Amino acid sequence: MMMKKTFLYIALPAVCWLSFSACKSNANATPTVTDAPTEEVAVVTTPQVEESRESIEANGEVTELTAEQFDKLVAHYKDNPRRYVGYRPCIVDFYATWCGPCKKLAPIMEKLAKKYKGQVTFYKVDVDKATELSGTYGIQSIPTVFFCANGEIRHQVGLMPEEDLEAVIAEMLVAPLK
Repeated sequence: MMMKKTFLYIALPAVCWLSFSACKSNANATPTVTDAPTEEVAVVTTPQVEESRESIEANGEVTELTAEQFDKLVAHYKDNPRRYVGYRPCIVDFYATWCGPCKKLAPIMEKLAKKYKGQVTFYKVDVDKATELSGTYGIQSIPTVFFCANGEIRHQVGLMPEEDLEAVIAEMLVAPLK
């Protein structure tokens, strides 16, 4: 009987805490189910790193990147991870397919990619596929969004409303990030 009480006082709160915590990036995480309806979002993938930068930059779509493509198009994450190498502002969404908030952010990113076609490039990185890249940047909670412009990378953790994303985009387009 004492063992059952101990279990209830120790294990039950731990299980509850894990249930209500934010999406944590973990390659072995168990998918979660949300009650909110989600939209399927088509993601453009770039099969070869040799693909020209111009063909995917600010093309009005969210392009999924591998770690190798990220290294070429966004930042040399092994050598200088905080220096943006692109010339056009970009937004990178670090996400996971099982993350509820990430699923809510995806259609917002798609909408903004279309709206800012020709001005801002939108990328996605699946943290479960790019574990080394995610580890380099210390991505522990998702979604994590990088805002890259004028050689700088700034980030925001968590789901951002569309209006807040647009405010950052407006800042990126008129002034350097700080």
